[in-house]
Amino acid sequence: MNRILLLMIAVLLATGCKESAQDSALSRDQVYKNTFKNVRLADGVPLGIELSVRWNIDNASRFLSQFSDTKTYCEQVLLPREQEILNRVANKFSSVDSVFMDERDEFIAAIKKALRNSLGEEGVEIKEVILSDLIFPVSFTKSMEKVSLKERELDAIRLQTLSNIEQAKSEEETAKADGKVKLEEARVEGELARMQAKIEQQKRLAKIAEAETGIEVAAKKAKGEAGRLNILADAELIRKKKWHVFNFDRDTSLAKIYSQHPTYANYLINKELAAKVKIAIIPPHTNANNILNINDEKKKTDDDEFEEEF
Repeated sequence: MNRILLLMIAVLLATGCKESAQDSALSRDQVYKNTFKNVRLADGVPLGIELSVRWNIDNASRFLSQFSDTKTYCEQVLLPREQEILNRVANKFSSVDSVFMDERDEFIAAIKKALRNSLGEEGVEIKEVILSDLIFPVSFTKSMEKVSLKERELDAIRLQTLSNIEQAKSEEETAKADGKVKLEEARVEGELARMQAKIEQQKRLAKIAEAETGIEVAAKKAKGEAGRLNILADAELIRKKKWHVFNFDRDTSLAKIYSQHPTYANYLINKELAAKVKIAIIPPHTNANNILNINDEKKKTDDDEFEEEF
Protein backbone atom coordinates (compact mmCIF):
# COMPACT_ATOMS: atom_id res chain seq x y z
CA MET A 1 0.00 0.00 0.00
CA ASN A 2 2.73 2.39 0.96
CA ARG A 3 4.59 1.41 -2.15
CA ILE A 4 1.60 2.17 -4.32
CA LEU A 5 1.14 5.52 -2.65
CA LEU A 6 4.76 6.41 -3.13
CA LEU A 7 4.57 5.42 -6.80
CA MET A 8 1.52 7.61 -7.38
CA ILE A 9 3.24 10.52 -5.67
CA ALA A 10 6.31 10.03 -7.87
CA VAL A 11 4.20 9.96 -11.02
CA LEU A 12 2.40 13.11 -10.01
CA LEU A 13 5.65 14.85 -9.19
CA ALA A 14 7.17 13.75 -12.48
CA THR A 15 4.14 14.91 -14.41
CA GLY A 16 4.16 18.21 -12.59
CA CYS A 17 7.86 18.73 -13.24
CA LYS A 18 7.36 17.86 -16.88
CA GLU A 19 4.49 20.29 -17.20
CA SER A 20 6.49 22.91 -15.34
CA ALA A 21 9.48 22.46 -17.69
CA GLN A 22 7.17 22.53 -20.71
CA ASP A 23 5.47 25.66 -19.48
CA SER A 24 8.89 27.26 -18.95
CA ALA A 25 9.94 26.34 -22.52
CA LEU A 26 6.72 27.68 -24.01
CA SER A 27 7.13 30.97 -22.21
CA ARG A 28 10.34 31.68 -24.15
CA ASP A 29 10.37 33.22 -27.68
CA GLN A 30 10.07 30.72 -30.48
CA VAL A 31 11.95 31.03 -33.79
CA TYR A 32 10.74 29.34 -36.93
CA LYS A 33 12.95 29.44 -40.05
CA ASN A 34 12.01 28.19 -43.49
CA THR A 35 12.86 28.67 -47.20
CA PHE A 36 10.04 29.19 -49.68
CA LYS A 37 11.05 28.36 -53.27
CA ASN A 38 7.94 29.09 -55.36
CA VAL A 39 6.71 32.51 -54.41
CA ARG A 40 5.44 33.69 -57.78
CA LEU A 41 5.12 37.27 -58.95
CA ALA A 42 2.40 38.59 -61.24
CA ASP A 43 4.46 37.64 -64.32
CA GLY A 44 4.70 34.02 -63.04
CA VAL A 45 8.42 34.12 -62.23
CA PRO A 46 9.12 32.17 -59.00
CA LEU A 47 11.25 33.67 -56.24
CA GLY A 48 12.94 32.03 -53.30
CA ILE A 49 12.58 33.63 -49.87
CA GLU A 50 14.50 32.70 -46.73
CA LEU A 51 12.33 33.71 -43.81
CA SER A 52 12.69 33.63 -40.01
CA VAL A 53 9.80 34.42 -37.66
CA ARG A 54 10.23 35.11 -33.96
CA TRP A 55 7.02 34.52 -32.05
CA ASN A 56 5.81 34.08 -28.49
CA ILE A 57 2.97 32.17 -26.69
CA ASP A 58 0.91 34.30 -24.34
CA ASN A 59 -0.95 31.39 -22.59
CA ALA A 60 0.90 28.08 -22.56
CA SER A 61 -1.95 25.99 -21.10
CA ARG A 62 -4.36 27.30 -23.66
CA PHE A 63 -1.84 26.71 -26.45
CA LEU A 64 -1.22 23.15 -25.26
CA SER A 65 -4.92 22.56 -25.14
CA GLN A 66 -4.95 23.10 -28.93
CA PHE A 67 -1.50 21.90 -30.05
CA SER A 68 0.68 19.24 -28.59
CA ASP A 69 3.88 21.27 -29.15
CA THR A 70 5.36 24.22 -31.05
CA LYS A 71 6.65 22.06 -33.89
CA THR A 72 3.17 20.88 -34.68
CA TYR A 73 1.92 24.47 -34.63
CA CYS A 74 4.72 25.60 -37.01
CA GLU A 75 4.19 22.80 -39.50
CA GLN A 76 0.40 22.85 -39.48
CA VAL A 77 -0.33 26.53 -39.03
CA LEU A 78 2.62 28.87 -39.52
CA LEU A 79 4.06 27.25 -42.66
CA PRO A 80 0.88 27.22 -44.79
CA ARG A 81 -0.15 30.62 -43.51
CA GLU A 82 3.29 32.08 -44.46
CA GLN A 83 3.03 30.52 -47.92
CA GLU A 84 -0.41 32.00 -48.41
CA ILE A 85 0.63 35.48 -47.29
CA LEU A 86 3.82 35.44 -49.40
CA ASN A 87 1.93 34.43 -52.56
CA ARG A 88 -0.73 37.07 -51.98
CA VAL A 89 1.83 39.85 -51.51
CA ALA A 90 4.12 38.71 -54.38
CA ASN A 91 1.20 38.63 -56.81
CA LYS A 92 0.80 42.39 -56.36
CA PHE A 93 4.21 43.05 -57.95
CA SER A 94 4.15 42.99 -61.74
CA SER A 95 7.52 41.59 -62.79
CA VAL A 96 10.76 40.14 -61.60
CA ASP A 97 12.65 43.00 -63.28
CA SER A 98 10.85 45.58 -61.17
CA VAL A 99 11.52 43.63 -57.96
CA PHE A 100 15.12 43.06 -58.91
CA MET A 101 15.85 46.66 -59.95
CA ASP A 102 13.52 49.23 -58.43
CA GLU A 103 10.97 47.65 -56.03
CA ARG A 104 13.10 45.29 -53.97
CA ASP A 105 12.91 47.29 -50.74
CA GLU A 106 9.20 47.89 -51.26
CA PHE A 107 8.67 44.15 -51.87
CA ILE A 108 10.52 43.15 -48.69
CA ALA A 109 8.73 45.76 -46.59
CA ALA A 110 5.32 44.59 -47.89
CA ILE A 111 6.08 40.93 -47.00
CA LYS A 112 7.28 41.75 -43.50
CA LYS A 113 4.30 43.97 -42.82
CA ALA A 114 1.80 41.35 -44.06
CA LEU A 115 3.39 38.58 -41.96
CA ARG A 116 3.43 40.67 -38.80
CA ASN A 117 -0.23 41.62 -39.26
CA SER A 118 -1.71 38.31 -40.45
CA LEU A 119 0.53 35.47 -39.30
CA GLY A 120 -0.32 35.49 -35.59
CA GLU A 121 -3.54 34.73 -33.76
CA GLU A 122 -5.07 34.92 -30.29
CA GLY A 123 -2.53 33.71 -27.77
CA VAL A 124 0.33 33.90 -30.32
CA GLU A 125 2.29 37.12 -30.79
CA ILE A 126 4.51 37.69 -33.85
CA LYS A 127 7.43 39.74 -32.52
CA GLU A 128 9.73 39.91 -35.54
CA VAL A 129 9.94 38.86 -39.18
CA ILE A 130 13.39 38.53 -40.74
CA LEU A 131 13.71 38.13 -44.51
CA SER A 132 17.32 37.01 -44.72
CA ASP A 133 17.53 36.37 -48.47
CA LEU A 134 15.61 36.97 -51.69
CA ILE A 135 16.53 34.32 -54.28
CA PHE A 136 15.94 34.99 -57.98
CA PRO A 137 15.88 32.27 -60.67
CA VAL A 138 19.31 31.17 -61.89
CA SER A 139 18.45 31.87 -65.53
CA PHE A 140 17.37 35.38 -64.59
CA THR A 141 20.47 36.11 -62.51
CA LYS A 142 22.71 34.81 -65.31
CA SER A 143 20.96 36.97 -67.85
CA MET A 144 21.20 39.91 -65.47
CA GLU A 145 24.89 39.16 -64.99
CA LYS A 146 25.29 39.21 -68.73
CA VAL A 147 23.32 42.43 -68.96
CA SER A 148 25.36 43.88 -66.14
CA LEU A 149 28.57 42.82 -67.84
CA LYS A 150 27.32 44.33 -71.08
CA GLU A 151 26.35 47.46 -69.22
CA ARG A 152 29.78 47.57 -67.67
CA GLU A 153 31.34 47.03 -71.06
CA LEU A 154 29.13 49.75 -72.46
CA ASP A 155 30.03 51.98 -69.53
CA ALA A 156 33.67 51.23 -70.17
CA ILE A 157 33.14 51.99 -73.84
CA ARG A 158 31.30 55.17 -72.92
CA LEU A 159 34.07 56.14 -70.54
CA GLN A 160 36.64 55.36 -73.19
CA THR A 161 34.58 57.26 -75.73
CA LEU A 162 34.32 60.19 -73.36
CA SER A 163 38.01 59.90 -72.70
CA ASN A 164 38.66 59.82 -76.44
CA ILE A 165 36.32 62.77 -76.91
CA GLU A 166 38.06 64.69 -74.15
CA GLN A 167 41.40 63.75 -75.61
CA ALA A 168 40.18 64.76 -79.06
CA LYS A 169 38.90 68.02 -77.61
CA SER A 170 42.21 68.52 -75.86
CA GLU A 171 44.06 67.75 -79.08
CA GLU A 172 41.67 70.04 -80.93
CA GLU A 173 42.28 72.80 -78.41
CA THR A 174 46.01 72.14 -78.67
CA ALA A 175 45.73 72.20 -82.45
CA LYS A 176 43.74 75.42 -82.27
CA ALA A 177 46.31 76.91 -79.94
CA ASP A 178 49.11 75.73 -82.25
CA GLY A 179 47.15 77.10 -85.18
CA LYS A 180 46.76 80.45 -83.43
CA VAL A 181 50.47 80.46 -82.65
CA LYS A 182 51.27 79.62 -86.26
CA LEU A 183 48.84 82.25 -87.49
CA GLU A 184 50.44 84.77 -85.17
CA GLU A 185 53.89 83.71 -86.35
CA ALA A 186 52.72 83.97 -89.96
CA ARG A 187 51.22 87.38 -89.23
CA VAL A 188 54.45 88.56 -87.63
CA GLU A 189 56.46 87.10 -90.50
CA GLY A 190 54.09 88.82 -92.93
CA GLU A 191 54.52 92.11 -91.10
CA LEU A 192 58.29 91.67 -91.16
CA ALA A 193 58.14 90.77 -94.84
CA ARG A 194 55.99 93.85 -95.58
CA MET A 195 58.35 96.04 -93.56
CA GLN A 196 61.33 94.54 -95.38
CA ALA A 197 59.58 95.04 -98.72
CA LYS A 198 58.78 98.60 -97.74
CA ILE A 199 62.40 99.20 -96.78
CA GLU A 200 63.56 97.65 -100.05
CA GLN A 201 61.04 99.79 -101.93
CA GLN A 202 62.30 102.88 -100.15
CA LYS A 203 65.85 101.86 -101.05
CA ARG A 204 64.83 101.38 -104.67
CA LEU A 205 63.00 104.69 -104.68
CA ALA A 206 66.06 106.32 -103.14
CA LYS A 207 68.26 104.74 -105.81
CA ILE A 208 65.79 105.75 -108.50
CA ALA A 209 65.67 109.27 -107.09
CA GLU A 210 69.46 109.30 -106.96
CA ALA A 211 69.63 107.98 -110.50
CA GLU A 212 67.03 110.51 -111.64
CA THR A 213 69.00 113.22 -109.87
CA GLY A 214 72.14 112.00 -111.61
CA ILE A 215 70.25 111.92 -114.89
CA GLU A 216 68.90 115.38 -114.26
CA VAL A 217 72.38 116.60 -113.35
CA ALA A 218 73.81 114.89 -116.41
CA ALA A 219 70.95 116.27 -118.46
CA LYS A 220 71.60 119.72 -117.05
CA LYS A 221 75.30 119.28 -117.68
CA ALA A 222 74.57 118.01 -121.17
CA LYS A 223 72.16 120.86 -121.67
CA GLY A 224 74.73 123.28 -120.35
CA GLU A 225 77.40 121.74 -122.51
CA ALA A 226 75.06 121.81 -125.46
CA GLY A 227 74.30 125.43 -124.70
CA ARG A 228 77.99 126.18 -124.42
CA LEU A 229 78.64 124.34 -127.63
CA ASN A 230 75.76 126.18 -129.24
CA ILE A 231 77.21 129.45 -128.01
CA LEU A 232 80.62 128.48 -129.28
CA ALA A 233 79.09 127.32 -132.54
CA ASP A 234 77.17 130.56 -132.82
CA ALA A 235 80.32 132.51 -131.99
CA GLU A 236 82.27 130.50 -134.53
CA LEU A 237 79.55 131.06 -137.06
CA ILE A 238 79.59 134.77 -136.37
CA ARG A 239 83.36 134.80 -136.55
CA LYS A 240 83.28 132.94 -139.83
CA LYS A 241 80.64 135.31 -141.15
CA LYS A 242 82.77 138.26 -140.11
CA TRP A 243 85.82 136.59 -141.55
CA HIS A 244 84.02 136.02 -144.82
CA VAL A 245 82.79 139.59 -144.78
CA PHE A 246 86.30 140.75 -144.00
CA ASN A 247 87.76 138.58 -146.72
CA PHE A 248 85.09 139.76 -149.09
CA ASP A 249 85.80 143.40 -148.24
CA ARG A 250 89.50 142.80 -148.42
CA ASP A 251 89.18 140.99 -151.69
CA THR A 252 86.97 143.77 -152.98
CA SER A 253 89.53 146.34 -151.83
CA LEU A 254 92.35 144.35 -153.36
CA ALA A 255 90.39 143.99 -156.55
CA LYS A 256 89.98 147.74 -156.70
CA ILE A 257 93.66 148.20 -155.98
CA TYR A 258 94.58 145.58 -158.51
CA SER A 259 92.33 147.18 -161.08
CA GLN A 260 93.84 150.59 -160.39
CA HIS A 261 97.37 149.22 -160.31
CA PRO A 262 97.60 146.43 -162.77
CA THR A 263 101.33 146.42 -162.48
CA TYR A 264 101.05 145.71 -158.79
CA ALA A 265 98.55 142.96 -159.47
CA ASN A 266 100.92 141.37 -161.91
CA TYR A 267 103.59 141.67 -159.35
CA LEU A 268 101.53 139.83 -156.72
CA ILE A 269 100.65 137.13 -159.13
CA ASN A 270 104.23 136.71 -160.07
CA LYS A 271 105.21 136.75 -156.39
CA GLU A 272 102.71 134.06 -155.61
CA LEU A 273 103.98 132.03 -158.47
CA ALA A 274 107.55 132.72 -157.45
CA ALA A 275 106.76 131.45 -153.98
CA LYS A 276 105.71 128.28 -155.59
CA VAL A 277 108.66 128.02 -157.97
CA LYS A 278 111.15 130.09 -156.08
CA ILE A 279 111.41 132.42 -159.07
CA ALA A 280 110.20 136.01 -159.30
CA ILE A 281 109.71 137.83 -162.56
CA ILE A 282 109.79 141.61 -162.27
CA PRO A 283 108.53 143.75 -165.09
CA PRO A 284 111.11 145.86 -166.81
CA HIS A 285 111.85 149.26 -165.49
CA THR A 286 110.28 148.22 -162.07
CA ASN A 287 112.03 148.82 -158.74
CA ALA A 288 111.74 145.52 -156.94
CA ASN A 289 112.41 146.96 -153.48
CA ASN A 290 109.50 149.37 -153.80
CA ILE A 291 107.22 146.59 -154.78
CA LEU A 292 108.30 144.47 -151.80
CA ASN A 293 107.96 147.38 -149.38
CA ILE A 294 104.47 148.15 -150.67
CA ASN A 295 103.48 144.55 -150.28
CA ASP A 296 104.85 144.33 -146.75
CA GLU A 297 103.00 147.48 -145.68
CA LYS A 298 99.79 146.23 -147.24
CA LYS A 299 100.12 142.92 -145.49
CA LYS A 300 100.83 144.60 -142.17
CA THR A 301 97.85 146.86 -142.63
CA ASP A 302 95.62 143.87 -143.40
CA ASP A 303 96.87 142.01 -140.36
CA ASP A 304 96.27 144.99 -138.06
CA GLU A 305 92.76 145.42 -139.35
CA PHE A 306 92.06 141.75 -138.85
CA GLU A 307 93.27 141.83 -135.23
CA GLU A 308 91.11 144.88 -134.53
CA GLU A 309 88.11 142.97 -135.78
CA PHE A 310 88.79 139.98 -133.42
